[in-house]
Amino acid sequence: MIGIILAGGYATRLKPLTDSQPKHLLPINGRPMIEYLFDNLIDLPITHYYLVTNDKFANAFEEWLTNQPQTLQNAITIVNDGTTCNEDRLGSLGDIKFVFEKFNIADDMFIIGADNITDFPFSILLDTFQETKQPVVGVYDVKELQLATQFGVMALDDNNMISSFEEKPVEP
Repeated sequence: MIGIILAGGYATRLKPLTDSQPKHLLPINGRPMIEYLFDNLIDLPITHYYLVTNDKFANAFEEWLTNQPQTLQNAITIVNDGTTCNEDRLGSLGDIKFVFEKFNIADDMFIIGADNITDFPFSILLDTFQETKQPVVGVYDVKELQLATQFGVMALDDNNMISSFEEKPVEP
């Protein structure tokens, strides 16, 4: 299984903090946000990670990676999707497609946004995948309509299958 870590956004809502570095490398309690994500991924049977970012922040991720333990350095490929601004970004699906095609991926994939900090064990998602042999999407209910306007919102049918999805809806 390979991991695709999505870090291709420009974090325009966090400016000026993100003028020169991606939000995923902003410190939280003294550590870059992305390190908390890798803490949660470490026990999964992922053989290699493709961390996809953009041209603006690729060097920052490369520099971050050089300061990581050698085992992590060997397990991560920083992938520059070639975009230079928010207006030409590929989006999550575009970045997944970009990595999939560039590296000819034919393995199972664990795909996650680099800005996820959670104490939810990702192994639950993997266990569900291994039991069902079907794609699994992990979601979180923010429980507030106003807060939901800042995220992707999906509806589930009676079989817990995604029946619709809308990114940052005005009226969730």
